[in-house]
Amino acid sequence: MLEYGKYPAVVPPACARPCVVLACRDAQEAEQVGRALLKVNMCVQVTYGRLEDFMLNPPLHQVTVAILATNDPPELTGQALAWIRNRWPRCCIAVVADAGKGASELTARMGGANFLARPVTDDEWAGLFSRLDLGNNKERVFRKNSHCGK
Repeated sequence: MLEYGKYPAVVPPACARPCVVLACRDAQEAEQVGRALLKVNMCVQVTYGRLEDFMLNPPLHQVTVAILATNDPPELTGQALAWIRNRWPRCCIAVVADAGKGASELTARMGGANFLARPVTDDEWAGLFSRLDLGNNKERVFRKNSHCGK
């Protein structure tokens, strides 16, 4: 129940919130990313089971962060990185792969993406998201995307 003089927080429309895309086959990993995002900010999280699904059916939102954690071959990951860079040039990208996957790490770094080796801890996700400043740019993101309803 609301107290007198206290108003609920104004929630910006979905198109004004940062959009985080997660391409991931592991439900536990997707849940872990969702929990980490909740600690940082109210975001729109769009989860895909396959990288191809993301590329064929991209979200309508301006994507702020793309996390590719599907263990696809480096060639497909490289194509996805180039496609994301073309579509959302300012998007931050993180590639998650098993430790010891040198080709995946090389592809990620050559594509301008962050690389995280599994298993990714909650602290590593928090570090990535805090470095992106998702928690402190609510007003800036809202103003920048205020045209999204038109």
